[in-house]
Amino acid sequence: MPLLNLHHVAIRAPDLEATRRFYTEVLGLSDDARRPVIPGLPGNWLNIDTTQIHTFAGKTALDSNGGRYFGSMSIEHIAFQARDFDTMRRQLDAHGIAWRALAQPAANIWQIFFHDPNGILCELNFDCAGEPPGAEGPDGSNPYIPGQFEAVRK
Repeated sequence: MPLLNLHHVAIRAPDLEATRRFYTEVLGLSDDARRPVIPGLPGNWLNIDTTQIHTFAGKTALDSNGGRYFGSMSIEHIAFQARDFDTMRRQLDAHGIAWRALAQPAANIWQIFFHDPNGILCELNFDCAGEPPGAEGPDGSNPYIPGQFEAVRK
């Protein structure tokens, strides 16, 4: 029974609107009509092709002391395939989002890393062969070093 695809990732998001805007306005996911799953559990369903990001708030989004989770808990990062590295870099800059980049010549990919509003590390992978003509990609000035790019609470 092989895996076919990632169905969804669920994110505890006490600030639903900031999280929705981040995934729709910055990353380009689309809103989906969220079916009523559990009464009293507010949230969003956001689509990227056949995969979804589910966000939820309310008591379920808080830890046992009523505090906000921050960071990825057991998830180290979420990775997406993407296109047009240069445009995405400008998009992150326009939204004031700190990012780091890495070129992986052996895999023929460029990568960009940043944190969502909940402190979750996001990775975008760009196939160099599919990038627009003239694309610049990472220039080495803002390198990603695993384990050395922590989210900052706002």
